[in-house]
Parts: sequence; structure tokens; C-alpha cells
Amino acid sequence: MESKFFFTYYFPFISANSISFLHCFLALISIKFFSHESLRRRQIGVLIFEIRSFLDDLDGVVFRAHAKNQRYKSHYGALGYYIDATSDILGGACLVIGCLIYLLRHRPLRTITRSMNSPSTTTIKMSPASDDEKDLMMLNLDDDVKIPMTTEIVESKQRIWIVFLLFSLRYALSANFWDRTVRNYEEILDSYQANKLVQVC
Repeated sequence: MESKFFFTYYFPFISANSISFLHCFLALISIKFFSHESLRRRQIGVLIFEIRSFLDDLDGVVFRAHAKNQRYKSHYGALGYYIDATSDILGGACLVIGCLIYLLRHRPLRTITRSMNSPSTTTIKMSPASDDEKDLMMLNLDDDVKIPMTTEIVESKQRIWIVFLLFSLRYALSANFWDRTVRNYEEILDSYQANKLVQVC
């Protein structure tokens, strides 16, 4: 957007924080679409959330362009950093809440397979030898034949809550580790040895 279309040149009045507020607004709207029973509405919700994710990337590009800084910096501690972090948290929360509302309203079916014991009987033809013998004889060959039985049950609300709490925890941890990795990566590249190596080269 910046290198090919010169976004900040044609729209200098659009700040990074205003883009962050916009994708917060889109994240709030997506909840309504995620929780809708219509598949088409939910697909529209996914499209809105993808636009939100695009704007989430764009606000950092606009900030660096206005600051005349082409390097990828975290700017930890700045006001824009906290606005962007809050926007990301709100976006993730909206995604989880929208999906959670839908699944609590329309709980999915879970297939359970169980093994049932059933006796197996075989009918054999006997040759006529005497009047006392029967022509047909039923023999039980195996009394423990396992027959798979599948049943479908409605997923419990407790299990849905547990799955979404674990997903939210993983989502939060991945965002936290990403931010820490960027800061550590920046410290390595901006260290005294790295600057000295650049000067020598």
C-alpha cells in the first residue's frame, strides 16, 4: 500500500491511530455476523474480519511512513503501541465472542462410536441319518462379536466453554510471544556489535 500506491502521500490526514479505531469498529460489527444463523451472513463476517486484519497491518505501515522510519520497530511504551495492542485484544475478543454465541445457540452434534456385544449364529445343513436328527441346526460360533454402534449427541455447553477458553488462552499467548519476539529481535539488530559490524562493512 505504501511502496506501490503511496498511501500516506495521497491520504496524509489519515493517522495510524484512526486506522486502529476503524478496525476496532469493524471487529465489533463482525460479532453480529459471526453469531448469525445464516451461513452467508457468517461468511460476510469473515470477510469483515479479514478487512480488519488488513487494517491492523496497515496502521503500522502508516505510522512508520509518517515517522520516516522504514524499520520494523515495536515502539514499546508509546501511546500508539498501547492503542494498537488494545485494538488487537478487542479484535481477538470479538472473534471469540461471535463464534461462542453462535455455537451456544446452535450446538454442534458430536458422533460417539461404541462397541456392542452381539452373538453370532450360523445355520448349517445336516445330512439325514435318522429321524432323531434335525435337518437344521443353529450353532453359536462366537458370543463376543463387537459391532460398532454410532450415535450423535448435542455438544454440551460446558465443553464449548472449555474449548473456547483454551483457544482464547492460546490466542493471547501467541500474541504476547510475538510482541516479545519483535522486541528481542530489535534489541539484537540494534545492539552495539551489530552497529559496529554495519560501520565496518
